[in-house]
Amino acid sequence: IIVDNSLDTASTGDSFIVNASVSDSDGVSSVWVEYWFDGGIRTNVSMSNTGGDYWEYDSISIPDDSDDDLFYNISAEDIYNIWSKLANQQVVVTDDDPPEISSVLATPSSTAQGGFVNITCDVTDNVGVDTVKVDISGPGGFTPVNVTMDEGSYYYNATYTHVGTYDYFIWANDTSDNRNMYTGHRFVIEDKTLPVISSVIATPSTTAKG
Repeated sequence: IIVDNSLDTASTGDSFIVNASVSDSDGVSSVWVEYWFDGGIRTNVSMSNTGGDYWEYDSISIPDDSDDDLFYNISAEDIYNIWSKLANQQVVVTDDDPPEISSVLATPSSTAQGGFVNITCDVTDNVGVDTVKVDISGPGGFTPVNVTMDEGSYYYNATYTHVGTYDYFIWANDTSDNRNMYTGHRFVIEDKTLPVISSVIATPSTTAKG
């Protein structure tokens, strides 16, 4: 008699343990687990008796870069070479690793009023990146921006006419709806327009001494 005590869920990058209670009136000789991921290569290994009727295999590595479900069969043999099999056990694998955001940069970090600023970043994920956005707030008169950055090498390029300090942050969402945020960045738009001097006149243009 085989009773599976294993969990029915796992997460990417975890180590999964197959645990079963195996009993037989004549005595259990060996227990095996055959496992695979969604149609992948099958691996068949022996389980260890951990005391009493409990058998365990603790070395199934859930891949970091895939959320394919895990499947396995448990087979047991008694001392008379009579076999029993518990087939097609399924473990639902979920991706719980958020995307990683790095190399966040605004170029240039300061520029003249009306100039371009290009915000860039790198985003990676163990399974897949879905959306990357930049959120920008600025001085009075500036309408806050929340836009999706162009894919691949993520960037957002725009001009700014309001003088002052702009704060921005990046947030990323992966294909499994895990999110991450990178905050604490800013750039400055400066007023570098020279003053205009006009109507220069000396009054009166001539006058008496003293």
